[in-house]
Amino acid sequence: MYQKRKKLKKEFQSISQNELNQALKEKIEVSELSEIPVISFSGDTKIEYVLEHEDVANSSILFIECTYIDNERNVAQAREWGHTHLDEILNNLSSFKNEKIVLIHFSKRYSVSYIREVLDKRIPKEERHRFHPFLP
Repeated sequence: MYQKRKKLKKEFQSISQNELNQALKEKIEVSELSEIPVISFSGDTKIEYVLEHEDVANSSILFIECTYIDNERNVAQAREWGHTHLDEILNNLSSFKNEKIVLIHFSKRYSVSYIREVLDKRIPKEERHRFHPFLP
């Protein structure tokens, strides 16, 4: 989901207010529309979906699948089934520019309390404010 915003064209960003007003009086188009990624959603997919799509990694809010969170099912097993493992998310945190990361699609083998416990232990303290498990 994108938000459309008007912004000054580059050629008008460094001119004075008087020059800008003159351009507007002359009916010169001084602004352009830009699309800002706001919400991205990944279903059953591998981590590359986020890493290879800049708008996804830069959206304000990212809903990302996190099917497996422990070593009972490792990264290779998650990838074999087309899923994302918590380890992959944590190992690529520098690529995630999102303000909020909502973890979804946890395996049914995990209880809600176990998911919360693992996330509290594994997500670095300085990053926890960004993470939100989508749980009942």
